[in-house]
Amino acid sequence: MDMDMKGTPWLDQPVALHSSRLDNCTLSEAQCQYRNYSWRYWYEADHVYALNTVYFLCAVIGVFTIANLLVRFSPDAVKRTPPWRMFTSVSRYFSYRGYRLPSLRYWSPALGVVVLGVVGAAFFFGEYIKSTADGR
Repeated sequence: MDMDMKGTPWLDQPVALHSSRLDNCTLSEAQCQYRNYSWRYWYEADHVYALNTVYFLCAVIGVFTIANLLVRFSPDAVKRTPPWRMFTSVSRYFSYRGYRLPSLRYWSPALGVVVLGVVGAAFFFGEYIKSTADGR
């Protein structure tokens, strides 16, 4: 290994942000049609997965932003109502509750983080299954 490397070792070529990624399928027409499903063709799979990831993260950020704005700007009369206090207690429970797994000597993350991970996994696997409806 050359010890006089300059820059980052994993980028040995300049990054080209203007390169063309046009598709030239040199296979037969049937093979090209088979390959062009969204989860078989790497370029389209990256695009589909990226869009779903951005949509999910924007939705999560939006929900928590709206909740934060409601907490900050709601009047005190609303904050004293039983539904508001119930919402506050449930959100605190999800924020702080962790579970101990003694056999692994491990504490789980907060319950809200676990629920968010499960919802994210269900969302992404649901999108994957929907995109591969032909079963291949």
